[in-house]
Amino acid sequence: FKSAWVRGQSANQRARGAQESLKTLVNSAAADYRRHRQAYKALVSKSKKDEPQEWEKRLPELDAADVHPLGDRLVAQMAKLSAEKAKRFIQEQKEKGSSEIPKSSGNTGHKVPWIWYNATEMDDFVINDDLILEWVKCRARSQRWIEEVLFIHREMASVLQHLDNRARIWEKR
Repeated sequence: FKSAWVRGQSANQRARGAQESLKTLVNSAAADYRRHRQAYKALVSKSKKDEPQEWEKRLPELDAADVHPLGDRLVAQMAKLSAEKAKRFIQEQKEKGSSEIPKSSGNTGHKVPWIWYNATEMDDFVINDDLILEWVKCRARSQRWIEEVLFIHREMASVLQHLDNRARIWEKR
């Protein structure tokens, strides 16, 4: 988005500043998760020794590779699925122990972090529905912006045509 629509030094600095502040917030949230998980692990390990930990499946360790945004391709794929198919899809991903989404375009392999499909029966896809809703809203906003750019180009062309017509009128006088 930035390389396609942002021009000029001040606009680039503003966009870069927004990107950096967002990156800082994401890294801070990831550090909080890691710290809280370690604290929880310390508390649970003192009370229950040598038992399989169910919570570790629900809250796995967060790697640096897991902290990246949800791609349009995954959201589009999940939007096509019904809730039941999506539950089966997520269960299959958990059973495989892999987060690799099948290639549809053949361009590249795309790894989806566990945070985007880690759901339980209690979650009932509220998170994923919210993500899909947010994606749809962002897409609608971007389409409105594109439409606005097209309107501006059309208006600029009509202004030039109007000025040419006015110039011809003045030349005839």
